[in-house]
Amino acid sequence: MMKGGVNGVFRQGYDRQKDITIEEVKACGVFAHFTDEEAQQVVDALRRFTEVVFDCYKRKQLALQQTSDN
Repeated sequence: MMKGGVNGVFRQGYDRQKDITIEEVKACGVFAHFTDEEAQQVVDALRRFTEVVFDCYKRKQLALQQTSDN
Protein backbone atom coordinates (compact mmCIF):
# COMPACT_ATOMS: atom_id res chain seq x y z
CA MET A 1 0.00 0.00 0.00
CA MET A 2 1.29 3.47 -0.87
CA LYS A 3 2.08 5.90 1.89
CA GLY A 4 1.78 9.66 1.96
CA GLY A 5 -0.07 11.71 -0.55
CA VAL A 6 -2.03 14.83 0.14
CA ASN A 7 -4.09 14.36 3.29
CA GLY A 8 -3.49 10.62 3.14
CA VAL A 9 -5.27 10.26 -0.20
CA PHE A 10 -3.24 7.19 -1.13
CA ARG A 11 -4.19 5.43 2.08
CA GLN A 12 -7.84 6.22 1.56
CA GLY A 13 -8.16 6.27 -2.22
CA TYR A 14 -10.08 8.76 -4.29
CA ASP A 15 -13.58 8.89 -2.89
CA ARG A 16 -15.69 11.66 -4.31
CA GLN A 17 -18.45 12.53 -1.94
CA LYS A 18 -20.85 13.68 -4.67
CA ASP A 19 -20.90 15.08 -8.16
CA ILE A 20 -21.76 18.67 -8.88
CA THR A 21 -25.41 18.88 -9.84
CA ILE A 22 -27.06 20.23 -12.96
CA GLU A 23 -28.59 22.95 -10.81
CA GLU A 24 -25.15 23.95 -9.47
CA VAL A 25 -23.75 24.12 -13.00
CA LYS A 26 -26.64 26.26 -14.21
CA ALA A 27 -26.30 28.53 -11.14
CA CYS A 28 -22.92 29.62 -12.50
CA GLY A 29 -23.57 32.64 -14.73
CA VAL A 30 -21.64 31.40 -17.73
CA PHE A 31 -23.73 28.20 -17.82
CA ALA A 32 -27.11 29.72 -16.88
CA HIS A 33 -28.47 29.40 -20.42
CA PHE A 34 -27.49 25.71 -20.77
CA THR A 35 -30.16 23.07 -21.15
CA ASP A 36 -30.22 20.25 -18.62
CA GLU A 37 -28.55 18.00 -21.19
CA GLU A 38 -25.74 20.50 -21.75
CA ALA A 39 -25.31 20.97 -18.02
CA GLN A 40 -25.09 17.18 -17.61
CA GLN A 41 -22.29 17.19 -20.19
CA VAL A 42 -20.45 19.71 -18.02
CA VAL A 43 -20.94 17.45 -14.99
CA ASP A 44 -19.63 14.46 -16.93
CA ALA A 45 -16.65 16.41 -18.28
CA LEU A 46 -15.71 17.69 -14.83
CA ARG A 47 -15.95 14.18 -13.39
CA ARG A 48 -13.70 12.77 -16.11
CA PHE A 49 -11.25 15.67 -15.82
CA THR A 50 -10.86 15.14 -12.09
CA GLU A 51 -10.32 11.41 -12.62
CA VAL A 52 -7.56 12.11 -15.16
CA VAL A 53 -5.87 14.69 -12.95
CA PHE A 54 -6.02 12.41 -9.92
CA ASP A 55 -4.61 9.50 -11.92
CA CYS A 56 -1.71 11.68 -13.10
CA TYR A 57 -1.10 12.80 -9.53
CA LYS A 58 -1.08 9.20 -8.26
CA ARG A 59 1.38 8.14 -10.96
CA LYS A 60 3.71 11.03 -10.16
CA GLN A 61 3.59 10.31 -6.43
CA LEU A 62 4.26 6.60 -7.04
CA ALA A 63 7.24 7.46 -9.24
CA LEU A 64 8.61 9.82 -6.59
CA GLN A 65 8.16 7.22 -3.89
CA GLN A 66 9.89 4.53 -5.96
CA THR A 67 12.76 6.93 -6.60
CA SER A 68 13.14 7.71 -2.90
CA ASP A 69 12.97 4.00 -1.98
CA ASN A 70 16.05 3.26 -4.13
